[in-house]
Amino acid sequence: MVVGVFGLLLHVMLNGLGANALDTRALGVLVGALAIVGMVVARQLVAFADNARLLAKVDDSLAELQRHERRLSSLLRHSSDITTVIDAAGCFSYVSPAVTRVLGYRVEELVGQQSTTFLHPEDRAEVQSQLREANATPGATVTYQARYRHADGSWSWLEVITTNLLDQPDVAGMVSNSREVTEARQLQERLRHQAQHDPLTQLANRALFTERLQAATRQRRHDDGTVTVLVIDLDDFKSINDTLGHHAGDTALIAVADRLQGSIRATDTAARLGGDEFAVLLPQTTAGEATLVAQRFITALERPVTVDGQRLRLQCSIGVAALSSDDDTDPDVLLRRGDSAMYVAKQQGKGRFVVHSAEAPTDRAAPA
Repeated sequence: MVVGVFGLLLHVMLNGLGANALDTRALGVLVGALAIVGMVVARQLVAFADNARLLAKVDDSLAELQRHERRLSSLLRHSSDITTVIDAAGCFSYVSPAVTRVLGYRVEELVGQQSTTFLHPEDRAEVQSQLREANATPGATVTYQARYRHADGSWSWLEVITTNLLDQPDVAGMVSNSREVTEARQLQERLRHQAQHDPLTQLANRALFTERLQAATRQRRHDDGTVTVLVIDLDDFKSINDTLGHHAGDTALIAVADRLQGSIRATDTAARLGGDEFAVLLPQTTAGEATLVAQRFITALERPVTVDGQRLRLQCSIGVAALSSDDDTDPDVLLRRGDSAMYVAKQQGKGRFVVHSAEAPTDRAAPA
């Protein structure tokens, strides 16, 4: 178009003014104009080429970005970990698709919901405390384990690592990565239970009983209460093992544990200390109240225990010892007092309980 315009201009000038009228100066101006326009056109063509190269790079960058986004989306979709973003109001602003596989929810069911809504009530206070701590410091990270409600109503343990990125405009939230640890927690609980309970009767073992006894004696000073223990030993139990075998003895011990557990409160602790010796921790209970428990257990043992078709009658001797709020006696001493009272009960006829006192133990035979 530019060449056509200048050609038309030259034709008009030649035809209108005549060949002689186009002097050297006019020709120079025309040539100069043509040269300038030529350079402008050439520069524009170069700019077009540069723009084309830039657009090609942009297209390549967008394609690479889309590949990264697809890769990230695929990783999040197939990851076993849940990635979430919680906004300043405590609501989910982003939840990765892994939540469907781990907790059974669709993503749209969670976005906009309060994050603590799905926490187990017993874990909620601790988790909220840790989140407040992280919320106070930009970039802070906290790690915790808690139970979250599954879509089917059950509870799943998650280990959560949360980082405070509220100060970053592109994120503006608390970013969490969560992985399920339910099986690991269940294994941990089983191992803890095995370490603290008697494998035969499933009652507390000596270690757990001692731990709870020490805690109860410390607490009694604050509550101005009394802690009482029962030390129990089965009478003539060795004869069962000698005549019927250890299998019969184990069956009898399991029956004794069941009846002992049925004679106490949920807040009390029954333990097997070893062999045929048992103990009961009765927090916030006086010695007088503990004798009612002792009598209830002695009465429960009056029902025969059937072992391999044979009906066995069992009885026990019980020692009762108590600590009041102003008593500074060591918990181990309390257990020894109960043990001493139990031996007095055996000496005085068995099948009875004896209450330890500073002066002399008092005994009480079980009714016939």
